[in-house]
Amino acid sequence: VYALLGIYLAAAKSVPLVPRFQHSMEIFAGQLCVFGGKSTTVGVSLSDFLLDYRCVDVTNRIDQKRPNWKLQSSASRFAMPPIAQHSSVYDRANHIIVPYGGQVPSTFSQANHLAVYCSQFQAWGASNIVDADPRRYVHTAVLQEKSSDMIIFGGASDETTDNSQNP
Repeated sequence: VYALLGIYLAAAKSVPLVPRFQHSMEIFAGQLCVFGGKSTTVGVSLSDFLLDYRCVDVTNRIDQKRPNWKLQSSASRFAMPPIAQHSSVYDRANHIIVPYGGQVPSTFSQANHLAVYCSQFQAWGASNIVDADPRRYVHTAVLQEKSSDMIIFGGASDETTDNSQNP
């Protein structure tokens, strides 16, 4: 069960996509959206992380040289968390995208919750973690559609995931 707080209307601006590494992508509502990541392949300071998400319409032909990426804004008081080397799954039944795990900035403390994105309301929210494994990076996640359970495979945990235990 996901609970979203502070929902308002969101707007999208057309902007060029900056190079981005260690992100995740999901397709929903005819759009390919990129979430999180970093502007560099090294470093874990907050300035290395990209705190936005952008989408491009995939229902029409995409200009390969100049795709029309649109910067999305959250319709809630929550925003895209600073994460990289994470995974994400899209729960079509509940209209929820869940970015999971990943590296976080060295100054960022991950609380016991997940940031979730509701594609229906175009808003970020938070959900409590129930029976979750430790945060990790360089892993894969899949979703069981009937139960909406997310299953995590592989990965590693260290100080960049705010968790020194190995999975």
